[in-house]
Amino acid sequence: MKIKSLLSNITLVFTGILLTLFILEFITRVIFDEKIVLFPRYHSEVQYGDFHIRRIRPNSVFWHTSQDGQWKFVTNSQGFRNTTDFNYAKPDTLVRIICLGDSHTEGFEVRQDHTFSSVLEKELRSLGKPTEVYNMGVSGYGTDEELILFENEAVKYKPDYIVVGFFANDYEDNLKTGLFSLEDSNLINVRKENLPGVKILEFINQFYLIRKLSEHSYLYSFCFNSVWDFIKAARVEKAKEGARALDTTHSYAIAVNRTRTQKELQLTTKLLERLFNSAREHGVRIIFVDIPQDDLENSLDRSMGPFVESNVDVYITGSKLVEPFKLHIDTHAPHGHRHISEFTHMVIGLEIAKAINRDLKMSSIK
Repeated sequence: MKIKSLLSNITLVFTGILLTLFILEFITRVIFDEKIVLFPRYHSEVQYGDFHIRRIRPNSVFWHTSQDGQWKFVTNSQGFRNTTDFNYAKPDTLVRIICLGDSHTEGFEVRQDHTFSSVLEKELRSLGKPTEVYNMGVSGYGTDEELILFENEAVKYKPDYIVVGFFANDYEDNLKTGLFSLEDSNLINVRKENLPGVKILEFINQFYLIRKLSEHSYLYSFCFNSVWDFIKAARVEKAKEGARALDTTHSYAIAVNRTRTQKELQLTTKLLERLFNSAREHGVRIIFVDIPQDDLENSLDRSMGPFVESNVDVYITGSKLVEPFKLHIDTHAPHGHRHISEFTHMVIGLEIAKAINRDLKMSSIK
């Protein structure tokens, strides 16, 4: 009788917990229906040279969901958003392009075959150019991790072009990681590791139930992302406090309600300078894409425009491309995290294709 009573009590408690969670899930969906996104975090650790940084979980299939739709993500064995693996070997007749960037380049809130990387590949192939475009965008990346990825891994694929997708939060991301710093205006490597929350993610993502909760439960996402965003905001503020303490000059406005310190601007400039120089040393041509913010402001500070434009082969301003269409189509996802929309990806991809096609024709003439 005691065992039966114990089992009955356990069943009641378990049922009560499930009912409570169900009610909380329902309340969360009602209150935060348009605000919550189900964007599971699938970062894992990878070593590139001496550096330990993030990548997307290799050989994975998962879904992102918001008010605007549902998007399937498939990663290859290298941990990039692609259905096939990337190859180091490269035929001489092949044009290979590597796209670097953050979640905008990776393609959050966009179907896998509608990212600007995919559009670029399809367009060049339709023009008769044997082409491979490797989308190496990773959510959360700044210029620093893109630099590490390029110098220690991407160059092994012998690309002909790199596309650098630059977004406004790259400034604070470069500062937040603490991977690089400036010493007497020189770029120096400070740390070899940036794995925020990755150990925890690798542990919890082993479990099927938790992975499903991250893709389907509003309550789980609300609780998890609230903690995650709080910790992230604290890291950003700590980094900015350090920058402000060292910065004796004024700040620069870059976007609505945002300012950039001199240190952020200088650090990002030096990181881009090294990335550009590394590309040149390997004979790689550079295409820079200024990804538009959701108010169609440029992401790159105007003070850095002349430097970037004079150091790349092609400079593309995303806001200028989509500005004429803003009254007729969504340039960014209306809800969710407001990433650039499939339309904006298409316009950017076609513009890159046009520039590369023109460049290839000029090269053949020469």
